[in-house]
Amino acid sequence: MALADAGLPADLVAAADVSDFDAAPRASHHAGMDPVGAEIGSPVIHVPGPDGELIAFFGPVVSPTPRGEAAAASGTAYSP
Repeated sequence: MALADAGLPADLVAAADVSDFDAAPRASHHAGMDPVGAEIGSPVIHVPGPDGELIAFFGPVVSPTPRGEAAAASGTAYSP
């Protein structure tokens, strides 16, 4: 029903059982989460430490969500 509502072919539902493309998102997920462990959620940020080795940490969680120029400015805080 949802596929039809979106104007997509019904046979697309068979893709839900195909694992051919699972490796890339799994690898990406593990690359992001393994350095911090499974005990936390997302977001996770990786930044280079003083010795160049990556440091990974949980956050930031920002509330309320910044909009417009405030959103752009908050992103620059994490730029090298």
